[in-house]
Amino acid sequence: MKKQLISMTLALALTATSVIIPGSIEHVEAAETTTAVDTTITNIPLFKNSYDFRTYIDNADTTYTCTIQETITDDWNGVGGVHTFTAPETGTLLFYTFDIDKNVDGVVYSDFALTNKLYSKDEQRSTRDAVGEVAVTKGKTYYFRQERWNGTGDITATTYMGLIPSSTVSSYTVPTTNYNKEGNVEIKNVSTVDEFKASLSGMTGTETYVMTPWKGTSDVHSLSVEKTGYLLVSSYIEDGYLDLKICSDKALGSIIASTNIKSLDDDPTAIWVEPGTYYFYSNRWNGDETDTPQVSYFGFIDASQYITAGTPVLSSDKTSSTVTFTAPKAGSIRVRKGLPEPSIIGDDVFWQVSTRANMLSGKTFTATENGNYVARFQDNETKMYYMVPFTVTGIVAKTSTGTTTGTKTNTSTSKVSKPGKPTIKSVKNLKGKKVKVVLKKKVRGATGYQISYSTSKKFKKATTKKFKKTTITLKKLKKKRTYYIRVRAYNTAGNSSWSKTKKVKIKK
Repeated sequence: MKKQLISMTLALALTATSVIIPGSIEHVEAAETTTAVDTTITNIPLFKNSYDFRTYIDNADTTYTCTIQETITDDWNGVGGVHTFTAPETGTLLFYTFDIDKNVDGVVYSDFALTNKLYSKDEQRSTRDAVGEVAVTKGKTYYFRQERWNGTGDITATTYMGLIPSSTVSSYTVPTTNYNKEGNVEIKNVSTVDEFKASLSGMTGTETYVMTPWKGTSDVHSLSVEKTGYLLVSSYIEDGYLDLKICSDKALGSIIASTNIKSLDDDPTAIWVEPGTYYFYSNRWNGDETDTPQVSYFGFIDASQYITAGTPVLSSDKTSSTVTFTAPKAGSIRVRKGLPEPSIIGDDVFWQVSTRANMLSGKTFTATENGNYVARFQDNETKMYYMVPFTVTGIVAKTSTGTTTGTKTNTSTSKVSKPGKPTIKSVKNLKGKKVKVVLKKKVRGATGYQISYSTSKKFKKATTKKFKKTTITLKKLKKKRTYYIRVRAYNTAGNSSWSKTKKVKIKK
């Protein structure tokens, strides 16, 4: 099925494409490199949720291109072109801005002069990071720019965009799995990491060379998986100066893993992936041994060996639905309402590991609310996690008279409450116009945090960012200015109240 494309009309009459792929390409066709230019973005796809947006990027095939990809040449503070778009619907604009070293931010402005910054998202390297989100209004024009804040030499920056409408629309972009099966490398299907390591001696590794000293990239290869599970990567290099970059997209913007090992006795890198084609290449960051290959071996653990979900069965009165899991190995199962984002597989906050509220006593789960769910199995022997999604429909609420009406809105696990208010422990001024903000402790039940900072006590024109851990570093602040900072926690039930405001003056 052909995907809906993100098309762009260039403001300048250019014939070159904006897709950049490092190195000489093997198995993957690439076009000429372009530098930063101004563009008008004429078509942004609509999605039901951010999971579909991420899956769409991960399944980028031979016909799909990113929204923006350009070379930023100016050191430290270079910028890309100004990319204008008019919101097709009122809702939430989603975007990822990628570069290898996380030195480029994606920034949304409301004005042509680029003085009113609505949102800035930094330190994204792949679709495993948090997506950038900003509210937009149908018919209003916005301005987007990729802005560099660090590093020397040319940087390739990539942005993907999508939008979640606030109200129902006639059609959405539904991602489908696409494969580029021609010339794919060997993948060994195994049940455990130990089985993969034992198989390495009988496998044919894929060699990649970087022919330039100190820095550079190799040719690009591809591999495909047709099920959900772990991609295992053992990538060996004698001098240790080549990293293998595994990308989820053809544009090589979303780097989902970077790895190398010095001995095949070491454990491989395990990456949770869904069906699709992935791309990899070697990246040199030091050394001058241009004739030394990086040898890579790939394995795959199918998650269905560990857990599968049965078809939901409605109760006779349709007030609940039961799902029975098949899990042949000894372990524990937790169930949460949500979607199987790769980033949540080891997230203790999302799975509420501090409690047993969502842990099953057996292998059966009873839902009292329609929606998307995800179950996680932990194998007792290997301690690895495996996820499986399922959807419940058809549940209706029961009235006091015994009749049914509407959709029931209570969950059988436990009602999720808004998280408590976080406390800022410290705000530390760092060199380079940066500030490190540290929270006192994790907020129980929080999925993540949102920080707001401004030079105004009333937080006018404030910049907001989301983060997962209890620390965050704010960058590119203005020297000799006083900033006011506050934080709140969030989860599926909503936001907490803001913390007490802290202030800090930027010295240098």
